[in-house]
Amino acid sequence: MTMVQDTDATDGDTVSVRCEGDGPERPTTAIVRAVATATDRSETDLPPLGEALDADALNVLVEQSTTDGLSLSFAYAGTHVVVVGDGRITVRSSPVEST
Repeated sequence: MTMVQDTDATDGDTVSVRCEGDGPERPTTAIVRAVATATDRSETDLPPLGEALDADALNVLVEQSTTDGLSLSFAYAGTHVVVVGDGRITVRSSPVEST
């Protein structure tokens, strides 16, 4: 998959990207890059994504999804991440409070 940043959807608190096609980048790699962008940190300064969720399972779910009906939401590195089956990834640098 290839990560394409939606520059119109990048504001001070939110970064939106889309994974497209059959490029070499896995969804989890795109998530880490998007979180690094949203938090103004280096990718290597972030904790392993595998500490937040099963990264292999996330890759399989997103790569095999054929619809935008799939939606995953989780906290990672002080952010709130939403991944949609069509490849959209949204990172909010201020985590959403759970109620």
